[in-house]
Amino acid sequence: GITAIEDALNDQIYLYPNPAKDKVYLKTQNLGKLTYQVYDGLGKIIAEGEFNGETYELDTQKYAGGLYMIRLMDSNGNMGNKKLIITR
Repeated sequence: GITAIEDALNDQIYLYPNPAKDKVYLKTQNLGKLTYQVYDGLGKIIAEGEFNGETYELDTQKYAGGLYMIRLMDSNGNMGNKKLIITR
């Protein structure tokens, strides 16, 4: 079903540390260029961008404490979703 495609990248993306405070790293394996969007608890996009490579550092200093969702998409349209917890 659609869920399988939505979460195709989940096993290939690592998010750490989680819970996080000031920064979080997205680590991938040979996925090429990825775009990302960070959603807050209300479903609003608060950050987006793209990166190419193995490890990307995301600055979370301005994020309030709480639960966030990071959606990643590769150049073929495969997606992954990761939950991120920010502690303050």
